[in-house]
Amino acid sequence: IDMKRAILLFTAFSGVLYLSLTSYSSGPASQGIGHVAASGCGGGCHGSATTNTVVGIAVMDGSTPVTGSYNPGKTYRVTVTGTNSTHSLYGYQFSARTSANATAGTYLNIPSGSKQSNASSALKVVEHSAPISAASGLSVSFDWTAPVTGTGNVTLALSVNAVNGNGNTGGDEFNTVTTTLSES
Repeated sequence: IDMKRAILLFTAFSGVLYLSLTSYSSGPASQGIGHVAASGCGGGCHGSATTNTVVGIAVMDGSTPVTGSYNPGKTYRVTVTGTNSTHSLYGYQFSARTSANATAGTYLNIPSGSKQSNASSALKVVEHSAPISAASGLSVSFDWTAPVTGTGNVTLALSVNAVNGNGNTGGDEFNTVTTTLSES
């Protein structure tokens, strides 16, 4: 029994150490470790979602806002935003996904300070590559080409984490938003 207990404790400690070393407080881990755009930055790491961080997704077709539906194969401009009156450093993760949690379409023209990562073998996300300093709030834009005909509904999900930059999760404030676009 003592050997089993020792193995169990070692495994638990290793898991906690791994999570500590891959925390998103100082930017995301080098490998995508999960899909926080949908689930949020919580799970014990950053507490509960808070309305102190205001989050938004804008999808544009030229100068026209896209609401409700997308045209298969069309390229849109996506802008993700987040504001928090007490923080000026941000992290984010965005996904466009099918009902099977696979990437819907492709991401293009991802700006400096952001990257595309694998949240799973089937799901790619756009996220920060280091904390983004933005005194007036986070605003990041990139292109998204909608998926092919027959894909069905696409869920756009965003999580923004306003952080204090101390390298710990205490004091961070995140929030999420999702919107669903039907196939036109």
